[in-house]
Amino acid sequence: MKWSLKKVLFFGLLVGLIVAVWQWRAILSFYMDFSVRRVTKSLPKCDRIEIFHLTGNEPDGLIAVDASNGFPIRPYNNYARIRGQTTLAGVDATAFASLWRAQTFGRNYQALCHQPAYGFRYYSGSKLIYETSICFKCSNFYYPIFGDAGWHGFDTESTKAKEYLAKLQELFPDSVPLSKADARPSESLIASMKRAKDSVKAGDLAGGTLQQREILRDTLAGIDP
Repeated sequence: MKWSLKKVLFFGLLVGLIVAVWQWRAILSFYMDFSVRRVTKSLPKCDRIEIFHLTGNEPDGLIAVDASNGFPIRPYNNYARIRGQTTLAGVDATAFASLWRAQTFGRNYQALCHQPAYGFRYYSGSKLIYETSICFKCSNFYYPIFGDAGWHGFDTESTKAKEYLAKLQELFPDSVPLSKADARPSESLIASMKRAKDSVKAGDLAGGTLQQREILRDTLAGIDP
C-alpha cells in the first residue's frame, strides 16, 4: 500500500504528539536546562557588562520604583532601586563573564525568595545578550524562558561564588555588610534607646494600643547597648 505525502506527515505528527504527551516532563526539563545553560555555562562572548548595585535586599527595596530609576526584576514584574552603577569593558568584561560561567548552577541551590543586591546586563557590541539580577542570600537569579523569566539557583558557598561576590564588593564597597562593631549604634542613639528603655521600665509609655505598647516593650527589653 502506497502512502501519500499527507498520510506520512499526518502519521509523523501523530507520533510526535504522542511522544510529547508521554514525555512532556522530560522535554520541559530539557528545555529549561537548555535555556539556563545558554546564559550561564554557555554564555556568549561579552565585551561590555553593566553592573548595578540594587536595594532589593533592603526594606521596601522593590517599592515605588519604575523603569526610569530602577532595575527590572522580571519574574516579579517589578523594579529594584539602583544605588550605584559601573561598567566593565574589554578584558575586564571577559574575565568577569568567565567567572560567571565558572559558577556551580542547579535548581536545588535556590531558596523561595529573591532580594537582589546586584543587577547585570551583558553585551556583545551594542547587542544585549543577557539581563539578570542576583541574590546571594537566596542563591538565585532569573533567566529568560517562554518569553518571560524564571528562577534558577547557584552554589553561593563555592570558592568561585565567593570570588565573584568579592569582585562585586570591590566594585561597590558600600555593598559589603557591616561588621558587628561597625553596625553598633552611635552613642547618641544608644543614649536615646536607654531613655526609651527606662521609660518602659517605669511604665511611662503613652499612646498606641495595648498590643503595640507590649510589642515595643518587648523590643526595647532586648536592647543591652
